[in-house]
Amino acid sequence: VTPLGATTPEPVDVRVVCATHCDLVAMQRSGTFRSDLYARLNEYSFDMPPLRDRKEDIFMLCRALLARDGKEHLNLTVEYMTGLLHYEFPLNVRELSAFLKRAATLCDDGEIGAKLLPDEIKSAMEGYGQEPAPGQTPPTIAEGELAALLVEHKGNVKEVALALGKGRGTVYRWMQKYKMVVTDFR
Repeated sequence: VTPLGATTPEPVDVRVVCATHCDLVAMQRSGTFRSDLYARLNEYSFDMPPLRDRKEDIFMLCRALLARDGKEHLNLTVEYMTGLLHYEFPLNVRELSAFLKRAATLCDDGEIGAKLLPDEIKSAMEGYGQEPAPGQTPPTIAEGELAALLVEHKGNVKEVALALGKGRGTVYRWMQKYKMVVTDFR
């Protein structure tokens, strides 16, 4: 590059890493994103599913985020982690990071527990873990029906739960009962 005001170019070694939630290929076709820029940026690309579709990563992300902030000594309780697993994370890892920072700041006993869950997660957990009424058996689903729904929704447990009118936790319990792994359906 030639710096402004200079007469000779200077060598530079630059790597550009970009991330977006937009469909750049579609934007190119519609003319809202420059094709020449896309061609330069698209040397290597991969799709990162949103956090709501990779709940299995939440615990490791929590540990890494706490360590990044110098709070690796704090313990995450099962109740806190269960709460996180019941949330959709519309803002992805940034939102998880904000929840953890808030909890770490308010934590006074070295343990991040259920009392430190944000209100939006507490409301998502209403009714979790309650026993069915006496004489009432918890509803279940046939293995084939569950597998068909998982195939139809490409392993998206949230979509399966919405189709059934159930919570994701219920779908995960059924999958565990039938020894199903969500990645087999993606």
